[in-house]
Amino acid sequence: MGGTVVMTSILNRKINRRKAISKLAVGVIGAAAAVAVGGTIYYNLTTTRPKDSIVFGSSLSLSGPLKPIVEESYLPLYNIWKDMVNSKGGFYISELNKSLPIELRIYDDGSDTAKVSLLYQKLILEDKVDFLLPPWGTAWEFAAAVECEKNKRVLVMGIEGGDPTKLITPYDYVFFTSPWRPPRVAKMLADFMSNYNINSAAITTAQTDFTVDQTKFLVEELNRRKIEIRYRTEYPLDIKDATSILSAIADTKAEAILFMCYPADSVVLANALLRRSDIKPKIVYFLLGPSYQFFVNTFRDKLEGMMVGMSTNKRLAGEKIALWSSKLKEKGVDWDWIDQPIGIAGLEIMEQAITRASSLDHKKVQQVLATSEFDTIMGKIRYERMDGKWWVSTATPRIGQWIKGELKQVWPLDAKEADPVIPYSVP
Repeated sequence: MGGTVVMTSILNRKINRRKAISKLAVGVIGAAAAVAVGGTIYYNLTTTRPKDSIVFGSSLSLSGPLKPIVEESYLPLYNIWKDMVNSKGGFYISELNKSLPIELRIYDDGSDTAKVSLLYQKLILEDKVDFLLPPWGTAWEFAAAVECEKNKRVLVMGIEGGDPTKLITPYDYVFFTSPWRPPRVAKMLADFMSNYNINSAAITTAQTDFTVDQTKFLVEELNRRKIEIRYRTEYPLDIKDATSILSAIADTKAEAILFMCYPADSVVLANALLRRSDIKPKIVYFLLGPSYQFFVNTFRDKLEGMMVGMSTNKRLAGEKIALWSSKLKEKGVDWDWIDQPIGIAGLEIMEQAITRASSLDHKKVQQVLATSEFDTIMGKIRYERMDGKWWVSTATPRIGQWIKGELKQVWPLDAKEADPVIPYSVP
């Protein structure tokens, strides 16, 4: 890999040994013995073979509990992006003096983080793909990041929003793109609450990396602001009934209900909330949920007033939303305001970085990522060094609210699309 065009070719079909020997006889130098591992045949060559595509590898949760969200986010995005890049002729690679189309190699990780590690090892060490794309989900992306950094392979991360300080060693080849850094989200929510004189909160947290990390920083920030936390609980990701949680929240009369939830459990929490007409907070905020189409389909006429995270808005994204939403629609997928923009931004950044480097050399692409500004669906983005150890993007998290049937950004103020509707009232 790197500056070498091809030193080890991975062939996905059986090669006639006799043909290979005859080629050697007429002047192709040196084919080492083929080694079969796991059903794949490898030929180590001392000569080069014409390269006809750039392979991007990834694992995605094509089965298991994450399958529905992956099918609405990364899977269609990756395929649309491949078609868009190839329609422009692919990437021009100066080392090869030609343009190459891209192809995808995607494995099913079964929603299992342990499988992610094994599959990225396979993609890097066995399949020897040219570049990597991230899986979906914080814990899954962190698992991929470990393998990419260990092997000095560039990875532009996507929707993950975990705490990178949990990663013990510095990361040079992994770029954290999401605006959902826990300290930023904590500050965003605390700023919003302070601005609208919201002085108490009830917090529920799903037991998974993303939400636990987010809650840790949020609690610290609210305590600093002397915003009273009247209730706090954690629940399993596969929760089936949140009635008791909402009953406990109702007793606190907290001014803010902050659901630090994942997509599927957001539906369970919303069902319990909408049965409680006695709950009258100033705001109800979902970390994830009401920006996804499956949530919208479930609660169509009950969305009014719910708040949720957004990663971009119409003012920032301009015509890109129309382009991507139309292409998603062709695949039977609806637009969302949190995951898809981050996934698209990561693909845009990767495309711009490879184009500027005009190279398959990961070090050259890494240098572009570390020193450039990128034009994305989330606005202009750069990567900055966090604590001298991790590359973190300058992207900004946002709060949206369902107002008269539309999800509109209400915070931060410098890019808001509407004033928030306060207080919240159960429809």
